[in-house]
Amino acid sequence: MRDVAIIAALLVGAVALLSACSGSADRQRYDPSPIAMAMAEEPSKTLISGKDVKELSFEPEPLMKGSYRMRIRLTDEAADAFALITESNVGKKLCLFLDGEEFMSAVIVEKISMGEFLAPTGDSAKTERVKARLRKRPGE
Repeated sequence: MRDVAIIAALLVGAVALLSACSGSADRQRYDPSPIAMAMAEEPSKTLISGKDVKELSFEPEPLMKGSYRMRIRLTDEAADAFALITESNVGKKLCLFLDGEEFMSAVIVEKISMGEFLAPTGDSAKTERVKARLRKRPGE
């Protein structure tokens, strides 16, 4: 079941947009700076970082009751770069890191050209731990 959710996270096209829960997303402000993405074979080579994230939110996973997902929307420039990265790395493993720790990984199955994707965060307890790591502090 986890593999299905991970693969769905990288299939952002129309499927992700159709399954979005408008109005139920968490609208709190989060600091994306701990986020980094790299290919599994070169984890120290950051391809996308927190500075490339335009918007970050959390929402219920409509297909998996009790589970949540993180919606990551990239800047226009990063979206273009990410499209090229995913296009040239189909079949390879992409890792998402939080504070240098691997949070999740998935095999790229197709080019992601919309600059927005979903990453499963798990049940509410795990999601709250992720949110705590990304929560903006007062005055930030």
